[in-house]
Amino acid sequence: ERGRHVLLVTLEMSAREVATRILSSRAAVDLQRIRTGSLSDAERRVLVDGNADLPVEFMHLADQSRMTTAGIRWEIMRLRQKHPVDLLVVDYLTRLQPADPRAQRYLQIGAMTGDLKRFALEFDLPVLCLAQLGRGAEGKGETRPRLSHLRESGDIEQDADVVMFLHRPERVERDDPD
Repeated sequence: ERGRHVLLVTLEMSAREVATRILSSRAAVDLQRIRTGSLSDAERRVLVDGNADLPVEFMHLADQSRMTTAGIRWEIMRLRQKHPVDLLVVDYLTRLQPADPRAQRYLQIGAMTGDLKRFALEFDLPVLCLAQLGRGAEGKGETRPRLSHLRESGDIEQDADVVMFLHRPERVERDDPD
């Protein structure tokens, strides 16, 4: 069975930072200890041995900070010359550069979500697109995120097949001192 090829478009971190986070997570070694180089011999062994089976050839990173949806399409086409792309991950939506920087923001977001939806259909691949909640999610005594909390949510809701939220009630309880 062939491996799965994932294109990760990261607009906030370099490919090196993403790789370091993946290694840290897979090896269960504290990320800060990796960053500072204060690893024990056992942690070093775990990092090397525990990640020997990591199929890095199947993770393709695009880490240009000024990526557009046209650039994402180009990356998909480039990778498809060698093998299929099985998943597109965009981290994150509002960091993409709009095709028309003069357009109103909600029109820019709509154009970008529409492009991502077309990629899913055209290339027959799932698209996982991360988006940030607006500041309104923090106020009003609400702790559970809602669709209306997504920034420029109208087109996100319209173009997405599924919208999921990460929610950890223990992190937002006002009475919890931690």
